[in-house]
Amino acid sequence: MGKEVHTKPWQLNRPPKRILAIRFQAVGDVLGIYPYLQAVKNKYPEVQIDLLTKQEKTDVAKHIGVFRHVWAYTDSTKRFPEILHALWFIIKLLPKRYELILDFQNHTISQWIRKLLFPKAFSEFDRFGDEMGSVRYFQTVERSGLLDEYDQPDLQLNDSGEASKLLHDNGWDGQSKLVILNPAGAFPSRHWPWENYVAFARLWLRSHPDSQFLILGTGKINVVSQRFKELLGDRLLNLTGKTTLLEALLITKKSCLLISEDSGLLHIGWLLKINTIALIGSTHKNRSAQVGENMHILNSDDLPCGNCMKINCEFGPVPLCLSRYSPDFIVSIAEQLVANK
Repeated sequence: MGKEVHTKPWQLNRPPKRILAIRFQAVGDVLGIYPYLQAVKNKYPEVQIDLLTKQEKTDVAKHIGVFRHVWAYTDSTKRFPEILHALWFIIKLLPKRYELILDFQNHTISQWIRKLLFPKAFSEFDRFGDEMGSVRYFQTVERSGLLDEYDQPDLQLNDSGEASKLLHDNGWDGQSKLVILNPAGAFPSRHWPWENYVAFARLWLRSHPDSQFLILGTGKINVVSQRFKELLGDRLLNLTGKTTLLEALLITKKSCLLISEDSGLLHIGWLLKINTIALIGSTHKNRSAQVGENMHILNSDDLPCGNCMKINCEFGPVPLCLSRYSPDFIVSIAEQLVANK
């Protein structure tokens, strides 16, 4: 562990009746706790699990079958509104009598909420640990006494059919296998050259002509997505700026392969156990990498400059840690992932 984390494990000879999980941010981290809570629900079907998260994250959470109720905490980042909302929630949630609280956020406000709800047991997330976030999420649950082993479960996800309609409206033929290309790293040091994505797509079509490619995300990648469309034509579905987070999650569930830089969609791929090649770039290996048979992580840990967390690569406009991976190499990894599915 990094700094000390506090835990009061569950001691009664029955499972807790009501559990509150707390995680406010960020998107990937909120998504990351769901499989562990699903595992708890699978083991103890009668347990009622609630989630306290930021307002913007509630739409997805409400479609996850594990939760009885999803509480919407303020999206404000200003200290005074946050404190007021925390006090309001303490008053509102106190009658719920949560017996166990899993504090996956572990900062001042989540600690206040946890302490003033007086649970019988609790467990805090190790924010500063050296292991992967997914490992530390499991450790949070493990220290509570609820789980002593873990095998990633299939997530219960409610789908109304809107994802299929959105795909059809944007050019999906309904038969082609969907491959997601995600050039959405936040910084230049996390970018695999966009030309490589196009080259990968063309190589992939040689052996998988029944494929269509898909690009999701915000308007920040509009320029790249337009280039993809120009070069790949009707083989590419351009949904940039057209989906909510929930719609992106439901669409990703329908895909067979994801090639992704470090972004929220990478975590969605792991969450849904989609075959995923993670081009981590400058991000520290323990910040975004996830554990799973469907995941192939390409990080910078083997380089002297690895895990630098810098916005720009000191060796040039194309990060050294990602420029070494050719489209042919990524195709070979993708073939192995698909073959093992």
